[in-house]
This record gives sequence, structure tokens and C-alpha cells, in this order.
Amino acid sequence: MHCLLAYVNCRPTKAGVSFTWEGAWEFDQLSGTGSVTLGKDGRLKGRIKIKDGDASTFVGERATEPVWSRNSIGLNSAEKV
Repeated sequence: MHCLLAYVNCRPTKAGVSFTWEGAWEFDQLSGTGSVTLGKDGRLKGRIKIKDGDASTFVGERATEPVWSRNSIGLNSAEKV
């Protein structure tokens, strides 16, 4: 498994979301673009590209319910996150 730490800027599209990102892989600064759509099966299907480098596809699937909820962080339904 690989890990990339990055800041992501997203824009909605007709088919899903496109994004740009800037981050680091170990000590190397990297940036790139990507896109993602929500499949009929509930999984995210996308593509991520590294500027002047490789591209890869990915599938995102929720393994469990989110760890946090509005109640666990002390908010009621009238408050905004």
C-alpha cells in the first residue's frame, strides 16, 4: 500500500467530481489532477494523474460507517459543521 499526503481542490462536474492536488510522497513535492464518479454499486471510481508522470485508476469503497457523527462531535442538527 502507498500513501500520499495532499491538499485537494474539488469541482463538481456533470458526471462526478474533478480535482487538482498538491502534496508530498516521502520528501518529494508532487501535484496533479484527477476525477471520480459514483458508480451504481455505491463505489467511487476514479483516475489520478501525477504532473509529468504516471496515471492510475482507483476504486473507493466504504468499509464501515464513518467514525465520527454529528452527535459524537457535540453538534445538534441545527448547528453547522
